[in-house]
Amino acid sequence: MAAEEHGSTTIPTEIGSGLIRDFIISETKIRSASTAHHDVVALRAFFNFLTREGLVRENPMRGVETVKRPRKLINTFTPEQVKAVLSTCRNDFVGIRDQAIVMLLYDTGMRAGELCSLKLEDGLARSAAAVCGKHSARGSLS
Repeated sequence: MAAEEHGSTTIPTEIGSGLIRDFIISETKIRSASTAHHDVVALRAFFNFLTREGLVRENPMRGVETVKRPRKLINTFTPEQVKAVLSTCRNDFVGIRDQAIVMLLYDTGMRAGELCSLKLEDGLARSAAAVCGKHSARGSLS
């Protein structure tokens, strides 16, 4: 935080939530929402540390919300594109396996890493499976 730009202090005990909010607003004007979000996360961690260590009495980050980041929509395949991929699969064991992989990814929306980590013990033999996804989120396929 460039205190000179805000005409204020760099002494943590003198930093209040108003100064932090002003800083965040100025950051969102000159940086991406993602960068401003990371600034808030870093400040929150820093002031949590200072509070835990007894170096500040009140955490000025209490009540300061994180910067909302726009969700990025991923491009998906059209049904025609999926048909084109499936048409390249041969009619042997490898081709049928590849077709099953493509259909499982397409129909369920699971990630390639989730597919690669599937085991028969996860329930595949019963036409259902428990999947451990990103950030250990659990889901089921049936």
